[in-house]
Amino acid sequence: MSIFASVFLFLAIFFPPSFVHALCVPTPVTNLAITLTTSTRLDFSWDNESGCQYDMVITTMSNWSWLWITTGTSVADANTTSYASLLANTTYYFRVKKNIDPLDANYQEVSTNTWIESIVDIRFDEVLATTITASAYTITPGFSGLSADFAGIKIGRNDLNPLWSSGGDVWTTRANIPTGRARTGAAPLAGRAYVIGGLNAGAVVAVNEEYDPVANSWATRAPMSTARCAVGVVSLMGRIYAIGGDTDNSCGGVVITQANEIYDPVVNSWTSGANMPTARMDAGAVALSSTVFVIAGNGGANTENEEYDPLSD
Repeated sequence: MSIFASVFLFLAIFFPPSFVHALCVPTPVTNLAITLTTSTRLDFSWDNESGCQYDMVITTMSNWSWLWITTGTSVADANTTSYASLLANTTYYFRVKKNIDPLDANYQEVSTNTWIESIVDIRFDEVLATTITASAYTITPGFSGLSADFAGIKIGRNDLNPLWSSGGDVWTTRANIPTGRARTGAAPLAGRAYVIGGLNAGAVVAVNEEYDPVANSWATRAPMSTARCAVGVVSLMGRIYAIGGDTDNSCGGVVITQANEIYDPVVNSWTSGANMPTARMDAGAVALSSTVFVIAGNGGANTENEEYDPLSD
Protein backbone atom coordinates (compact mmCIF):
# COMPACT_ATOMS: atom_id res chain seq x y z
CA MET A 1 0.00 0.00 0.00
CA SER A 2 1.40 3.42 -0.87
CA ILE A 3 2.11 6.11 1.75
CA PHE A 4 -0.69 8.29 0.29
CA ALA A 5 -3.20 5.44 0.58
CA SER A 6 -2.12 4.79 4.18
CA VAL A 7 -2.65 8.45 5.17
CA PHE A 8 -6.05 8.53 3.47
CA LEU A 9 -7.07 5.31 5.23
CA PHE A 10 -5.94 6.77 8.59
CA LEU A 11 -8.00 9.91 8.06
CA ALA A 12 -11.01 7.92 6.94
CA ILE A 13 -10.87 5.66 10.01
CA PHE A 14 -10.13 8.23 12.71
CA PHE A 15 -11.83 11.36 11.34
CA PRO A 16 -15.29 11.45 9.76
CA PRO A 17 -15.53 13.09 6.31
CA SER A 18 -17.36 16.10 7.73
CA PHE A 19 -14.51 16.81 10.15
CA VAL A 20 -11.89 16.58 7.44
CA HIS A 21 -13.90 19.09 5.39
CA ALA A 22 -14.17 21.42 8.36
CA LEU A 23 -10.46 21.58 9.21
CA CYS A 24 -9.48 25.24 9.75
CA VAL A 25 -6.21 26.43 8.20
CA PRO A 26 -4.23 28.99 10.27
CA THR A 27 -4.07 31.76 7.68
CA PRO A 28 -4.82 35.45 8.23
CA VAL A 29 -8.41 36.66 8.24
CA THR A 30 -9.42 38.55 5.11
CA ASN A 31 -11.73 41.48 4.36
CA LEU A 32 -12.11 42.68 7.95
CA ALA A 33 -14.47 45.67 7.82
CA ILE A 34 -16.61 47.96 9.93
CA THR A 35 -20.19 47.62 8.77
CA LEU A 36 -21.99 49.95 11.20
CA THR A 37 -20.92 52.81 13.44
CA THR A 38 -23.23 54.76 15.75
CA SER A 39 -22.67 56.84 18.86
CA THR A 40 -22.58 53.71 21.07
CA ARG A 41 -22.33 50.65 18.79
CA LEU A 42 -19.83 49.08 16.38
CA ASP A 43 -20.43 46.14 14.01
CA PHE A 44 -17.58 44.20 12.32
CA SER A 45 -17.49 41.54 9.59
CA TRP A 46 -14.87 39.40 7.83
CA ASP A 47 -14.65 36.48 5.43
CA ASN A 48 -15.33 33.18 7.17
CA GLU A 49 -13.49 29.95 6.40
CA SER A 50 -15.74 26.97 7.02
CA GLY A 51 -15.17 25.29 10.36
CA CYS A 52 -13.17 28.15 11.91
CA GLN A 53 -13.64 29.89 15.21
CA TYR A 54 -12.20 33.36 15.76
CA ASP A 55 -10.48 35.14 18.64
CA MET A 56 -11.59 38.77 18.98
CA VAL A 57 -10.41 41.76 21.01
CA ILE A 58 -11.80 45.30 21.26
CA THR A 59 -10.03 48.02 23.23
CA THR A 60 -9.48 51.75 23.43
CA MET A 61 -5.71 51.26 23.55
CA SER A 62 -3.92 51.49 20.21
CA ASN A 63 -0.99 49.44 21.51
CA TRP A 64 -3.28 46.56 22.59
CA SER A 65 -2.23 46.85 26.23
CA TRP A 66 -4.05 45.06 29.03
CA LEU A 67 -6.92 47.59 29.16
CA TRP A 68 -9.25 45.65 26.89
CA ILE A 69 -12.96 46.33 26.70
CA THR A 70 -13.63 42.66 26.03
CA THR A 71 -12.12 39.54 24.47
CA GLY A 72 -13.75 36.33 23.27
CA THR A 73 -13.93 33.46 20.85
CA SER A 74 -16.71 33.17 18.32
CA VAL A 75 -18.79 30.10 17.58
CA ALA A 76 -17.80 28.07 14.53
CA ASP A 77 -18.38 29.73 11.17
CA ALA A 78 -19.21 33.13 12.68
CA ASN A 79 -18.10 36.05 10.54
CA THR A 80 -19.68 39.03 12.30
CA THR A 81 -19.71 40.55 15.77
CA SER A 82 -21.20 43.62 17.43
CA TYR A 83 -20.36 45.70 20.47
CA ALA A 84 -22.95 47.98 22.07
CA SER A 85 -23.11 50.31 25.09
CA LEU A 86 -19.81 51.88 24.07
CA LEU A 87 -18.70 55.39 24.93
CA ALA A 88 -19.66 58.11 22.50
CA ASN A 89 -16.97 60.04 20.65
CA THR A 90 -14.30 57.44 21.44
CA THR A 91 -11.77 55.60 19.27
CA TYR A 92 -12.02 51.79 19.45
CA TYR A 93 -9.55 49.23 18.09
CA PHE A 94 -10.78 45.78 16.98
CA ARG A 95 -8.76 42.76 15.92
CA VAL A 96 -9.56 39.17 14.94
CA LYS A 97 -7.67 35.99 14.03
CA LYS A 98 -8.47 32.30 13.69
CA ASN A 99 -8.63 30.57 17.03
CA ILE A 100 -6.15 27.86 15.97
CA ASP A 101 -3.60 30.44 14.78
CA PRO A 102 -0.87 30.79 17.46
CA LEU A 103 0.66 33.92 15.95
CA ASP A 104 -0.46 37.28 17.30
CA ALA A 105 1.15 38.76 14.20
CA ASN A 106 -1.71 37.25 12.18
CA TYR A 107 -4.34 39.34 13.94
CA GLN A 108 -6.13 41.59 11.46
CA GLU A 109 -6.86 45.03 12.90
CA VAL A 110 -9.21 47.91 12.23
CA SER A 111 -10.12 51.04 14.19
CA THR A 112 -12.88 53.64 14.15
CA ASN A 113 -14.57 56.32 16.18
CA THR A 114 -17.97 56.18 17.76
CA TRP A 115 -19.57 59.57 17.49
CA ILE A 116 -22.18 61.92 18.77
CA GLU A 117 -24.09 64.33 16.60
CA SER A 118 -22.44 67.72 16.49
CA ILE A 119 -24.46 70.52 18.03
CA VAL A 120 -24.79 73.28 15.47
CA ASP A 121 -26.91 75.75 17.41
CA ILE A 122 -28.03 76.38 21.00
CA ARG A 123 -30.97 78.66 21.79
CA PHE A 124 -32.11 79.87 25.20
CA ASP A 125 -35.79 79.07 25.66
CA GLU A 126 -36.37 80.36 29.17
CA VAL A 127 -34.19 82.19 31.66
CA LEU A 128 -35.38 82.31 35.25
CA ALA A 129 -33.74 83.35 38.50
CA THR A 130 -32.33 79.88 39.21
CA THR A 131 -32.72 77.88 35.99
CA ILE A 132 -31.93 78.19 32.30
CA THR A 133 -33.70 76.06 29.71
CA ALA A 134 -31.95 75.74 26.38
CA SER A 135 -32.42 73.74 23.18
CA ALA A 136 -29.63 72.19 21.14
CA TYR A 137 -30.06 71.70 17.41
CA THR A 138 -28.42 69.49 14.83
CA ILE A 139 -29.01 68.67 11.20
CA THR A 140 -31.98 66.39 10.42
CA PRO A 141 -32.73 63.64 11.42
CA GLY A 142 -31.31 64.83 14.71
CA PHE A 143 -29.95 63.17 17.80
CA SER A 144 -29.96 59.39 17.92
CA GLY A 145 -27.67 58.66 20.88
CA LEU A 146 -29.52 60.52 23.60
CA SER A 147 -28.73 57.88 26.23
CA ALA A 148 -25.01 58.53 25.91
CA ASP A 149 -25.08 61.55 28.25
CA PHE A 150 -22.10 62.96 26.41
CA ALA A 151 -20.09 65.36 28.58
CA GLY A 152 -22.64 64.84 31.35
CA ILE A 153 -25.40 66.60 29.44
CA LYS A 154 -28.56 65.01 28.09
CA ILE A 155 -29.48 66.55 24.78
CA GLY A 156 -33.09 66.49 23.65
CA ARG A 157 -34.55 67.18 20.25
CA ASN A 158 -37.34 69.71 19.88
CA ASP A 159 -39.12 68.98 16.61
CA LEU A 160 -41.15 72.15 16.95
CA ASN A 161 -38.01 74.23 16.39
CA PRO A 162 -36.06 72.57 13.56
CA LEU A 163 -33.46 75.33 13.38
CA TRP A 164 -29.81 74.88 12.67
CA SER A 165 -26.93 77.18 11.90
CA SER A 166 -23.85 77.08 9.71
CA GLY A 167 -21.85 75.08 12.25
CA GLY A 168 -20.21 77.77 14.34
CA ASP A 169 -17.02 79.85 14.03
CA VAL A 170 -19.04 82.72 12.56
CA TRP A 171 -19.99 86.22 13.69
CA THR A 172 -23.60 87.39 13.81
CA THR A 173 -24.72 91.01 13.99
CA ARG A 174 -26.96 91.62 16.99
CA ALA A 175 -28.84 94.65 18.33
CA ASN A 176 -26.60 97.68 18.88
CA ILE A 177 -26.14 99.05 22.36
CA PRO A 178 -28.29 102.22 22.80
CA THR A 179 -25.53 104.36 24.31
CA GLY A 180 -22.22 104.26 22.46
CA ARG A 181 -19.37 104.23 24.95
CA ALA A 182 -15.70 103.45 25.49
CA ARG A 183 -13.83 102.31 28.61
CA THR A 184 -16.91 100.50 29.98
CA GLY A 185 -17.29 97.61 32.39
CA ALA A 186 -19.45 94.56 31.64
CA ALA A 187 -20.63 91.42 33.37
CA PRO A 188 -23.19 88.62 32.83
CA LEU A 189 -25.96 87.82 35.31
CA ALA A 190 -29.02 85.56 35.07
CA GLY A 191 -28.88 85.23 31.32
CA ARG A 192 -28.41 88.95 30.68
CA ALA A 193 -25.36 91.10 29.95
CA TYR A 194 -24.89 94.41 31.75
CA VAL A 195 -22.71 97.19 30.31
CA ILE A 196 -21.97 99.86 32.88
CA GLY A 197 -20.27 103.26 32.94
CA GLY A 198 -17.76 104.42 30.38
CA LEU A 199 -16.86 107.48 28.37
CA ASN A 200 -19.35 109.04 25.95
CA ALA A 201 -18.87 112.24 23.94
CA GLY A 202 -16.06 113.46 26.17
CA ALA A 203 -17.84 112.79 29.46
CA VAL A 204 -17.91 109.93 31.93
CA VAL A 205 -21.36 108.35 32.32
CA ALA A 206 -23.22 106.28 34.89
CA VAL A 207 -25.31 104.48 32.26
CA ASN A 208 -26.38 100.89 32.95
CA GLU A 209 -27.85 98.98 29.99
CA GLU A 210 -29.03 95.38 30.02
CA TYR A 211 -28.91 93.07 26.99
CA ASP A 212 -31.28 90.10 26.56
CA PRO A 213 -29.74 87.66 24.02
CA VAL A 214 -32.96 85.67 23.64
CA ALA A 215 -35.02 88.69 22.64
CA ASN A 216 -31.99 90.42 21.11
CA SER A 217 -32.96 93.68 22.78
CA TRP A 218 -31.60 96.24 25.22
CA ALA A 219 -33.22 97.82 28.27
CA THR A 220 -32.09 100.87 30.21
CA ARG A 221 -31.66 100.09 33.89
CA ALA A 222 -30.92 102.24 36.94
CA PRO A 223 -27.63 104.16 36.53
CA MET A 224 -24.78 104.07 39.01
CA SER A 225 -24.65 106.76 41.65
CA THR A 226 -21.13 107.70 40.54
CA ALA A 227 -20.39 108.25 36.86
CA ARG A 228 -17.14 106.51 35.99
CA CYS A 229 -15.03 105.11 33.19
CA ALA A 230 -12.51 102.26 33.35
CA VAL A 231 -14.59 100.68 36.12
CA GLY A 232 -14.15 97.08 37.21
CA VAL A 233 -17.45 95.21 36.90
CA VAL A 234 -18.16 91.69 38.15
CA SER A 235 -21.23 89.61 39.07
CA LEU A 236 -21.57 87.45 42.17
CA MET A 237 -24.49 85.89 44.04
CA GLY A 238 -27.20 87.72 42.12
CA ARG A 239 -25.58 91.15 42.32
CA ILE A 240 -23.29 93.24 40.14
CA TYR A 241 -20.34 95.10 41.66
CA ALA A 242 -18.90 98.24 40.05
CA ILE A 243 -15.55 98.96 41.67
CA GLY A 244 -13.02 101.75 41.18
CA GLY A 245 -12.65 103.70 37.96
CA ASP A 246 -12.01 107.33 37.01
CA THR A 247 -14.62 110.04 37.59
CA ASP A 248 -12.87 112.74 35.55
CA ASN A 249 -14.18 113.46 32.06
CA SER A 250 -10.75 113.00 30.56
CA CYS A 251 -10.66 109.40 31.80
CA GLY A 252 -6.94 109.99 32.09
CA GLY A 253 -6.42 108.99 35.70
CA VAL A 254 -7.00 112.45 37.16
CA VAL A 255 -9.69 111.50 39.72
CA ILE A 256 -9.41 107.79 40.45
CA THR A 257 -11.98 106.45 42.89
CA GLN A 258 -12.27 103.73 45.52
CA ALA A 259 -16.05 103.55 45.06
CA ASN A 260 -17.81 100.18 45.32
CA GLU A 261 -21.43 100.18 44.19
CA ILE A 262 -23.71 97.15 44.20
CA TYR A 263 -26.56 96.66 41.72
CA ASP A 264 -29.59 94.46 42.43
CA PRO A 265 -31.38 93.67 39.14
CA VAL A 266 -34.48 92.36 40.92
CA VAL A 267 -35.32 95.74 42.47
CA ASN A 268 -33.31 97.72 39.87
CA SER A 269 -31.39 99.78 42.36
CA TRP A 270 -27.85 100.50 43.57
CA THR A 271 -26.41 100.55 47.08
CA SER A 272 -22.95 101.45 48.34
CA GLY A 273 -20.52 98.84 49.61
CA ALA A 274 -17.25 99.23 51.48
CA ASN A 275 -14.75 101.23 49.45
CA MET A 276 -11.79 99.47 47.90
CA PRO A 277 -8.66 100.17 49.99
CA THR A 278 -6.60 101.39 47.02
CA ALA A 279 -8.18 103.73 44.45
CA ARG A 280 -7.64 102.21 41.00
CA MET A 281 -8.92 102.27 37.43
CA ASP A 282 -8.57 99.69 34.64
CA ALA A 283 -8.21 96.97 37.28
CA GLY A 284 -9.13 93.36 36.69
CA ALA A 285 -12.15 92.24 38.71
CA VAL A 286 -13.06 88.58 39.13
CA ALA A 287 -15.42 86.57 41.35
CA LEU A 288 -14.10 83.39 42.95
CA SER A 289 -16.23 81.32 45.30
CA SER A 290 -18.02 83.94 47.43
CA THR A 291 -15.60 86.87 47.16
CA VAL A 292 -14.43 89.43 44.62
CA PHE A 293 -10.78 90.06 43.78
CA VAL A 294 -9.63 93.34 42.24
CA ILE A 295 -6.15 93.00 40.82
CA ALA A 296 -3.59 95.49 39.46
CA GLY A 297 -4.79 98.55 37.50
CA ASN A 298 -3.69 102.18 37.39
CA GLY A 299 -3.60 104.39 40.48
CA GLY A 300 -1.62 102.40 42.98
CA ALA A 301 1.55 100.37 42.58
CA ASN A 302 -0.09 98.43 39.70
CA THR A 303 0.45 95.21 41.66
CA GLU A 304 -2.35 95.33 44.25
CA ASN A 305 -4.59 92.32 44.85
CA GLU A 306 -7.48 93.21 47.17
CA GLU A 307 -10.30 90.86 48.15
CA TYR A 308 -13.86 91.96 48.92
CA ASP A 309 -16.29 89.82 50.92
CA PRO A 310 -19.83 91.04 50.17
CA LEU A 311 -21.31 89.02 53.05
CA SER A 312 -19.33 90.93 55.65
CA ASP A 313 -18.90 94.06 53.47
